[in-house]
Amino acid sequence: GSDRSYLTLSGGARRMVRLLALVPVPLPQQAVAALVGLSEVRVEQLLGELEAAEFIATGVDERYQLRPLLHDLALLHLRQGEPPRRRVAALRRLVRYLAAGAVRAARHLPDRGPGGEADRWADGGVDGGADGWFERHAEALESVVCRPWGGTGGLPPHPSALVRRDWTRLTMAACSWYAERLRLTRWAAACTALVSATVPARRRAAGWAYNELGVIRRLQGLPGQAAAELGHAVVLRGRRGRAQSRTNLGLALLDAGHVDVAIDQLLRARRQRAGSDGDGKARTDLGLGSALLAAGRAGEARGRLVAAANGFNAGGDERGYAAALTNLVVAEWAAGQRLDAANTAIKAIEVGRSAGDLAAEAAAALNAGALLLAAARPDPLRAREHLARSLALRAAAGPTAGGRGRALLYLGDAAMALRGP
Repeated sequence: GSDRSYLTLSGGARRMVRLLALVPVPLPQQAVAALVGLSEVRVEQLLGELEAAEFIATGVDERYQLRPLLHDLALLHLRQGEPPRRRVAALRRLVRYLAAGAVRAARHLPDRGPGGEADRWADGGVDGGADGWFERHAEALESVVCRPWGGTGGLPPHPSALVRRDWTRLTMAACSWYAERLRLTRWAAACTALVSATVPARRRAAGWAYNELGVIRRLQGLPGQAAAELGHAVVLRGRRGRAQSRTNLGLALLDAGHVDVAIDQLLRARRQRAGSDGDGKARTDLGLGSALLAAGRAGEARGRLVAAANGFNAGGDERGYAAALTNLVVAEWAAGQRLDAANTAIKAIEVGRSAGDLAAEAAAALNAGALLLAAARPDPLRAREHLARSLALRAAAGPTAGGRGRALLYLGDAAMALRGP
């Protein structure tokens, strides 16, 4: 019955059925037009014909895909009616369309935090905003960038250089969105695909992907694996990228408790930063200050963190500025500069709030509460206010925000001080 219904369709509609079998996920109308290589007006007519014949399902957001029960039939006709070169050409058109849209949309995503790469994409507006574009194309992106080449819905095993170029741009842009949304599984799958698909001529793309994988492993609490991935990135990347990957490597080693080795890597990363790379130098100084603080070298840590704060402030990076100030509070307190630490804590809260960074403001409020409890004249009432604020901010920031245990611990100290023995 289904085969007879297929044969009653017009030639253009039958071709659309065959090509939709290449990507068995919902596609917006523009993506369907790119896949079949026809104008949107003609595509709208053919989609109407397929809807009337009940060959496709239409979502509430006007995305189209073959009905699941018809997919095997469509695959059979795809193999019989579309030569391999036509299948490759259809996928090439879809990848080109997705790459152009993803690059435009990624340009409008929030800046990546320290550790990731915030490449500057081409200018251009995005209908519905960056998140809207990525959400509409989420399944198509996952199918094209997260699946092995040669498999169903993926690219052919050996695509041309032009397809590789567009696919690499698409994958890097998609990773920006996965990172911003903390979709770690898809982010890691896309980076792994990029590493496995990279040819020797595109070593830097593989290095970029290894750097992203290192950041992912750190977010997953796997510093040993992060250090291994970042070691590959340091070898493969160019000078500027190598400095950032080495900075990330130092932070991963610090997470793993290898403080001295971490300091050595961060010092080397600082020397490799270009003179004009103010933001990069500030990022490395921030990591180096944290490592020196962990090594008990509070005076040196303070100098690095002041440099980081000044660098972020000069570059207009409020998130980085808040992070540097938050660490600087701890360094100043450890160095015996109690009044400076208290003033810096207040400034860190203000900057974190101004930046809209809930995690940064929460960390600053935690530090402020701890300082008020440890002062020569403790103020447990104000400390409790800051610590309660820190807990509320961490709850609002989501499940990935840490530090709840420390905030609760200090809240207990505040409660003891207020209630007496």
